[in-house]
Amino acid sequence: MTDPTSPFLTVEEVAVLLRVPRSWVYEQTRLVGNDAIPRYRAGKRLVFLRDEVLAWFTDTRRVGPDLGTRPRRRRSSELRFRRVRNTGQRDVTTG
Repeated sequence: MTDPTSPFLTVEEVAVLLRVPRSWVYEQTRLVGNDAIPRYRAGKRLVFLRDEVLAWFTDTRRVGPDLGTRPRRRRSSELRFRRVRNTGQRDVTTG
């Protein structure tokens, strides 16, 4: 851990602060525009300002029925096959 009075945080400290995995923090740094977590480079290291991270986190919070979930992928047992006309090949469809 760094100095507790420092306004700068490391990737690990941001992950602890937001209670998310480190990999999630790195994913947020790869986003572009306002969606990206505010960050700075100190040589090869990423550093974050605590106040900016907290402001970004509360501003990007999603409210309502769409919480950023992706549609569920279908298992292979849920896929149905149908025969394509005149070719004898099978086409995978979902449904």
